[in-house]
Amino acid sequence: MEPSRRFHFFDKHLIALSGSAGQGAVVIESVVDTAGDDTFLWVLESSGRLNALYRRLGVDHSRNALSHYSLKAFEYEALRVFSCPQTSTLVVIGKDDDSDSMLKFNTYKVSAPSSSHECPDELLQFVQSVPLFSAAHGLTLDHIEAAAVSPCGSLAAIATSIGSVYVYRNYLAPLSEGDAQQLALSSFSVADVAADRNVGPVRSLHILPLSSGQLGLAVCCENSVLTLRLSPEVELLISGIIESSFEASCDLGDGCRFAVSKAGGMMDIYDMERGVVSTLKSCGACTSMCAYKGYIATASLDCKGGLEAAYATTLVVVQALSASMDFVAHSQHIPVVFKFERALSSLYVLARSGSSPALIVFELREKSIHERLQTLIRKRLFDCAISIATAERRPLAECEEIHKIHANWLYEKGHFEAAMEAYCRAGAAMEPAFVIGRLMPLNSKIHLYKYLVHLHRCGTASRVHTVVLMRALQSLFQGCSGGIAEIPTTAVPGGVFCEQLLHDFLEEFGESHKDGIRDALYDCRFSGGSGFARVVALAQHDHDEYVDILVEDFHDYSAALRYLGSVGDQAACNAILRHGRRLVKHDPGAVLAIIRRIASSMPQTQGNVHDAFVPVFCMEDRFLVDMLGPDTHGAPLMIFSTRIHLTLDQFAAHSRPAPSSHKLGALPSEDGSADVPITAADGAPDLPSDMRPSAKSSTEPRAHGTADFDIDGLENRMWKLLNGNTQLAEYQLMALILCLVYNYQRGANAMAIKMGYYHLPLVLAGMPQSHLRSTKFDLLNHALSYGYNEPTLWVGTLSLLVRSASDNSELVRDALRHIQTHRLLSFPSVLGILQKNATLRFGHVKVGVSAPPLHQPQEYLRHEFRKVDELLKDCERDIAQDKVDCSQMNRDLQRLQHSYFVINNTNCSRCELSLELPSLHFYCQHSFHTYCIGADGVCPKCSPIVHEAAEGHEPQQGSGHQDDFFKFLSGATDPFVYMAQQMERFAFSQP
Repeated sequence: MEPSRRFHFFDKHLIALSGSAGQGAVVIESVVDTAGDDTFLWVLESSGRLNALYRRLGVDHSRNALSHYSLKAFEYEALRVFSCPQTSTLVVIGKDDDSDSMLKFNTYKVSAPSSSHECPDELLQFVQSVPLFSAAHGLTLDHIEAAAVSPCGSLAAIATSIGSVYVYRNYLAPLSEGDAQQLALSSFSVADVAADRNVGPVRSLHILPLSSGQLGLAVCCENSVLTLRLSPEVELLISGIIESSFEASCDLGDGCRFAVSKAGGMMDIYDMERGVVSTLKSCGACTSMCAYKGYIATASLDCKGGLEAAYATTLVVVQALSASMDFVAHSQHIPVVFKFERALSSLYVLARSGSSPALIVFELREKSIHERLQTLIRKRLFDCAISIATAERRPLAECEEIHKIHANWLYEKGHFEAAMEAYCRAGAAMEPAFVIGRLMPLNSKIHLYKYLVHLHRCGTASRVHTVVLMRALQSLFQGCSGGIAEIPTTAVPGGVFCEQLLHDFLEEFGESHKDGIRDALYDCRFSGGSGFARVVALAQHDHDEYVDILVEDFHDYSAALRYLGSVGDQAACNAILRHGRRLVKHDPGAVLAIIRRIASSMPQTQGNVHDAFVPVFCMEDRFLVDMLGPDTHGAPLMIFSTRIHLTLDQFAAHSRPAPSSHKLGALPSEDGSADVPITAADGAPDLPSDMRPSAKSSTEPRAHGTADFDIDGLENRMWKLLNGNTQLAEYQLMALILCLVYNYQRGANAMAIKMGYYHLPLVLAGMPQSHLRSTKFDLLNHALSYGYNEPTLWVGTLSLLVRSASDNSELVRDALRHIQTHRLLSFPSVLGILQKNATLRFGHVKVGVSAPPLHQPQEYLRHEFRKVDELLKDCERDIAQDKVDCSQMNRDLQRLQHSYFVINNTNCSRCELSLELPSLHFYCQHSFHTYCIGADGVCPKCSPIVHEAAEGHEPQQGSGHQDDFFKFLSGATDPFVYMAQQMERFAFSQP
């Protein structure tokens, strides 16, 4: 069938040939053969002249013109020319005289042209010349029918008219010294190798590589095609029959494939080792053909006016080489074509006009890749566009963009399966969210499933994609079974079973996308797909999720317990910690058996496993006794700590200003009975009245609690725990610590008072209210109640009242009244505390005149100031008396300085012996020997009296301070605690 579409992918350009060194136009005649590579187009004339056409570098040269260089390869006649681009050599077959015995291989070394090659003679350097039919090697002289040379130049083949093929190994170029390769010439008969005498004469030869890396030989005869392996001996690979006659052949330039055109307008594509791989429809009888990239160019015998007419033309067709690309890239009548040639990175047509022997060179110049791709996309030939883009090695992004356009077009046409496959090939050009949004509304989710599996295999899938994939599988399951409970066996479109889809996905991605699959299970459960989620969790061996589904979604506690009996200890332990309260109500014995199994397998060095389960079953007294045993040390304290901890945690969660979205259920009471509000009559008889929950507070809802949760009832149960279980010191300490951790001030105050820490409520009351969850604390009542045990409580109480930002003037007056009545603090201490409030004035603490004497704060202040005034007056009187005494002493000193004393002592006042000269006499009229006086030089008789007077006054003054200290110390219940609390006074004395 003839190709259905025709495009214009090539432009024809006439190439002008110009000689070197400013020569004019060049005329080439009687062309017998051509060859080409990326640098040169070689044209061989029958006269033996070899012409090199090339583009000169470094000069302003038109693309429609080629430079020309020629040399005489043979003197008499030239027959064939071959380019060996891998070794930059050129091989020419010809002879220097009329004798066929003089046929030779002339080998030349080719140099690339450059701007420095002013002398064209440097382009070709002669290497060697060797005979074609070497008698020394047993080759028989014959007429040449076909010839081929490998691109590396190491292998050549010549077909003769008698049906023989001569093979030349390492013959065309001289071997270097030490080269392991050996020269070898051999021959074989085509008919003998094919075992068929009707193969016909050899029409063409092609040397192509095999998959093993060796070189093979393709022999095209009139009636058959043979491919041979030449090493070490000739071996027939394939043999194909040509139903009609042979017309032309060419290698495809991509490795081991070649094309054969045969009569009837058909063209077979051969593989060296597989035979015919495809068949194409050509455009008439073919005289010449050449492959270029993904195309094949042919020239037909359909000439207008005959081959010898001056206006004769042939039809040149360039069509896609692949059978999947059914289009013609170029079609045009041009002068009679002699041969096509791949050269200079383009496709050249060598032709002649009518009977003229002059050569005409055309270039079929391919249009830009973007123009060609846009044309194919507009014509909806997406497969062709992708093939061309791949062959041209375009960037991956361009190929993916073509797939994207193709996929969108297929989707609009309703070909969803093909669209999904194109979306998969689009890669980064498509946003997965866009594709998912297109495939999700389809009735069948199999296309969405396949696309998401592709994303997982490419490594670009996220957790969200895994969730969507599982939802697609869930939809497939529900579509197959109408709401599943187990895996169905109904097939989805395409013959794929849902069970197999799930199994394949989990087997491939179950471990690498475990987190995403778990998120998908949560989503399936919340969307009503608990049955599907249970199947997936079981297939994934996700014990935790499987038990969650059984307990929370299906309430199948028996199945959950049976499953826990078969799983490992870790999974069973996790399940008991999460669902133990539900499971123990269903079957306590089974739960206890699982716990004991876990405990028996746990090493003793890791502690007691029961400690982890006590919080779960803290409200199940009977079960706890069975689990822990009656003789378990510390079990009551542990249970009490757990209960008060859970209750405080729940109370804290429900009393926050901003309620949390996750609400905890109310805990039942200890004995399982209904919650009963505690009133002031029976709430807390051993606590102060201000700390007992009142009946009003138990009935009125709190503003900061949740509207649907009885927070007052929860607090009542908490007070029951604090009052009924805190008779021992360790219980009190544990309750105090937990209340402090949860910032529950009322409970902390109660426990502190029970333990005798009377200063702790003051410390908590002095903390910022934003750190506490408390009600108003009656400081004055607290000091009145416990100040007899701790007199220093009044210091902290008065300090807190003074520092408070609110109006506490009435409380300050009451505190001053008690301090004045019972003489609790010294007046300077009270003044120091009052000075800490800069806004406090005398009028703030002033009471009415009707107040009883000594009960008015101003009377207290006046009384204290009066005492100070009296003290000052006493001091002034003492100062006046001291001044009188000093004046008298001054007069005495003056008298002593200007008068004399008569000393009649004859004996020493100390030893009573007679005085001897020298002797010492004092104004006190005492006399002494010099050796009876001490080193201090004072009177031994008078100095003891003076010392006793001085020492007797200081102890008396210090003893007063000691009496005050021990008086306060004796009033404290614990001297050590009293000393520690004295240090806390500094915390209140700071501004």
